[in-house]
Amino acid sequence: MKYQSVDTELFSKSKEYIDTIVIPLNPVDFDDTFSQTVSSYEFMTLLTHELEKELKGRLFLALPLPYIKNSKTEEKLNLLSVWADYYRGQGFKYIQFLTTD
Repeated sequence: MKYQSVDTELFSKSKEYIDTIVIPLNPVDFDDTFSQTVSSYEFMTLLTHELEKELKGRLFLALPLPYIKNSKTEEKLNLLSVWADYYRGQGFKYIQFLTTD
Protein backbone atom coordinates (compact mmCIF):
# COMPACT_ATOMS: atom_id res chain seq x y z
CA MET A 1 0.00 0.00 0.00
CA LYS A 2 1.08 3.52 -0.70
CA TYR A 3 0.61 6.81 1.05
CA GLN A 4 -2.35 7.77 -1.14
CA SER A 5 -6.06 8.25 -0.59
CA VAL A 6 -7.18 5.13 -2.49
CA ASP A 7 -5.24 2.92 -0.06
CA THR A 8 -6.37 4.53 3.21
CA GLU A 9 -9.44 2.35 3.75
CA LEU A 10 -7.60 -0.86 2.89
CA PHE A 11 -4.73 0.13 5.19
CA SER A 12 -7.12 0.86 8.06
CA LYS A 13 -8.74 -2.56 7.66
CA SER A 14 -5.43 -4.43 7.26
CA LYS A 15 -3.14 -2.48 9.61
CA GLU A 16 -2.68 -5.37 12.03
CA TYR A 17 -1.26 -7.54 9.21
CA ILE A 18 1.11 -4.94 7.74
CA ASP A 19 4.28 -4.99 9.80
CA THR A 20 6.77 -3.72 7.23
CA ILE A 21 7.34 -0.23 5.90
CA VAL A 22 9.66 0.62 3.02
CA ILE A 23 11.13 4.11 3.02
CA PRO A 24 12.89 5.28 -0.14
CA LEU A 25 15.84 7.57 0.59
CA ASN A 26 16.56 10.19 -2.04
CA PRO A 27 19.71 12.28 -2.02
CA VAL A 28 19.41 15.92 -3.06
CA ASP A 29 22.22 17.92 -4.59
CA PHE A 30 22.74 20.48 -7.31
CA ASP A 31 26.45 20.01 -7.95
CA ASP A 32 28.24 18.19 -10.76
CA THR A 33 26.34 14.96 -10.06
CA PHE A 34 22.89 16.57 -10.35
CA SER A 35 21.92 14.52 -13.42
CA GLN A 36 23.01 11.29 -11.76
CA THR A 37 21.11 12.17 -8.58
CA VAL A 38 17.92 12.82 -10.54
CA SER A 39 18.36 9.53 -12.40
CA SER A 40 18.78 7.67 -9.13
CA TYR A 41 15.55 9.26 -7.84
CA GLU A 42 13.70 8.09 -10.95
CA PHE A 43 15.14 4.58 -10.57
CA MET A 44 14.17 4.47 -6.88
CA THR A 45 10.64 5.56 -7.74
CA LEU A 46 10.23 2.80 -10.32
CA LEU A 47 11.81 0.19 -8.05
CA THR A 48 9.69 0.97 -5.01
CA HIS A 49 6.45 1.16 -6.96
CA GLU A 50 7.12 -2.27 -8.46
CA LEU A 51 8.01 -3.63 -5.02
CA GLU A 52 4.79 -2.23 -3.58
CA LYS A 53 2.74 -3.65 -6.44
CA GLU A 54 4.27 -7.10 -5.95
CA LEU A 55 3.79 -7.09 -2.16
CA LYS A 56 0.58 -5.05 -1.88
CA GLY A 57 -1.21 -5.79 1.36
CA ARG A 58 1.97 -7.00 3.05
CA LEU A 59 3.99 -3.80 3.21
CA PHE A 60 3.46 -0.08 3.23
CA LEU A 61 5.40 2.22 0.92
CA ALA A 62 6.17 5.46 2.75
CA LEU A 63 6.76 8.84 1.22
CA PRO A 64 10.30 9.28 -0.08
CA LEU A 65 12.66 10.78 2.47
CA PRO A 66 14.98 13.39 0.97
CA TYR A 67 18.35 14.14 2.49
CA ILE A 68 21.22 16.41 1.55
CA LYS A 69 23.73 14.22 -0.22
CA ASN A 70 26.83 15.94 1.15
CA SER A 71 25.64 16.20 4.74
CA LYS A 72 27.61 14.54 7.51
CA THR A 73 27.03 10.86 8.18
CA GLU A 74 25.96 11.66 11.73
CA GLU A 75 23.25 14.02 10.45
CA LYS A 76 21.96 11.35 8.06
CA LEU A 77 21.89 8.74 10.81
CA ASN A 78 20.02 11.11 13.13
CA LEU A 79 17.42 11.75 10.43
CA LEU A 80 16.92 8.01 9.87
CA SER A 81 16.70 7.39 13.61
CA VAL A 82 13.94 9.97 14.05
CA TRP A 83 11.88 8.46 11.25
CA ALA A 84 12.49 4.88 12.37
CA ASP A 85 11.31 5.76 15.87
CA TYR A 86 8.22 7.44 14.45
CA TYR A 87 7.28 4.46 12.29
CA ARG A 88 7.90 2.01 15.14
CA GLY A 89 5.50 4.10 17.19
CA GLN A 90 2.93 3.66 14.43
CA GLY A 91 3.12 -0.13 14.80
CA PHE A 92 5.59 -1.11 12.08
CA LYS A 93 7.88 -3.90 13.23
CA TYR A 94 10.19 -3.96 10.22
CA ILE A 95 11.55 -0.72 8.79
CA GLN A 96 13.42 -0.93 5.52
CA PHE A 97 15.29 2.05 4.11
CA LEU A 98 16.19 1.82 0.41
CA THR A 99 18.80 3.99 -1.24
CA THR A 100 20.84 4.08 -4.42
CA ASP A 101 23.92 5.37 -2.56
